[in-house]
Amino acid sequence: MADGSTDGFDVLVSYGHGDRPWVRVIAENLERAGLHVFYDEWDILAGDVLVHRPDTGIRESRAEILVVSPHALSQPWVAAEYGAMLSQAVDGGQRLISVLLADADLPPFLCRLTKDRPGRATSRDYYDSHVDHLPMIVATVAPRA
Repeated sequence: MADGSTDGFDVLVSYGHGDRPWVRVIAENLERAGLHVFYDEWDILAGDVLVHRPDTGIRESRAEILVVSPHALSQPWVAAEYGAMLSQAVDGGQRLISVLLADADLPPFLCRLTKDRPGRATSRDYYDSHVDHLPMIVATVAPRA
């Protein structure tokens, strides 16, 4: 898992905490695939300034994953992270990837930016058959300078 360094991340995962068990599996699978993942449980430590660590993760990630669910879309913190990630995707050239968890509508701007959506991860069978797409999508992002 994360070693606490801030030398850049391959991908940051943003989600609503009500979806944590599902999202932890995604983050663990990305790590197993060899990606350096910013995931709040691993990278926001006791004593960290809460807003600074996600800012660092967003700024220093090559790509971001927004896990979209009805729960996530109702969370102010997820909306704030989405806004920052959207800005990075438009201005900074980072890839913004959506993962649909349960039946939720993508925000309109996200629909335009996410060509690489693996689909709706609404069942374990679907997730298991598509999980390999996420590391491949993240890996296609050019290395950070």
